[in-house]
Amino acid sequence: MILRYSLTLIALISGSFLYLQYHVALPLQLQWQLLNNQPPELFEEFIYLFSTLPRLAMALMVGTVLGLVGSLLQQITRNPLLSPLTLGTSAGAWLALIIVSIFMPGLSPDLTAVVVMFGSVLAMSLVLLIAGFRELAGLRVILAGMAVNILLGAITSALILLRDQYAKNLFIWGAGDLAQNDWQWMYWLAPKLIVGLLILLLAPRVLQLLRLGQSGAQSLGLAVVPILVTLFAVAI
Repeated sequence: MILRYSLTLIALISGSFLYLQYHVALPLQLQWQLLNNQPPELFEEFIYLFSTLPRLAMALMVGTVLGLVGSLLQQITRNPLLSPLTLGTSAGAWLALIIVSIFMPGLSPDLTAVVVMFGSVLAMSLVLLIAGFRELAGLRVILAGMAVNILLGAITSALILLRDQYAKNLFIWGAGDLAQNDWQWMYWLAPKLIVGLLILLLAPRVLQLLRLGQSGAQSLGLAVVPILVTLFAVAI
């Protein structure tokens, strides 16, 4: 219940968005009562409580975490062009998910998430291997990320074309669809994003040292390579 309140507080404030998007003009008092375990009765109330709010809350969660990770990556590398997308992690995750959907469709969501994260790790590792740790602040890592994105995207498209009966249901998801039918996946995802708190608590001091450059931070006793590997892992 606490999770639902915290994630939908902004949703209540942005009621105008909900009205325009779904034409659900529910009074704020009724919205609060629905969040306070009042059983929905009308169709509009069901849509609001089990579709609109979970979708908006999921968008807020995902957007917040992507923004946090993007900021972390840019500060680590001192490269304003870096993001989870330009490092190839998204393409690696997408390819891993397609492979799981085709060859292991019965895999549980938790194991699927592990495989998808492994795909992200491999993609980022490939980008870093091409660019090198000492070229993260330049254009080389961006070009390497673009090349890996194109390569993995081509492999993914080929698999989808060859096995479209297994993967066609993922087209909309791959485009960024966040539609929810209930709160199940919100509760599944939220505990896994606690790592964001670790970033906020532990990263600032390290990032201050990294602003001096890798050589400057290393001269002050910071183990640069292990720290970079750890922060990249946390970001993934």
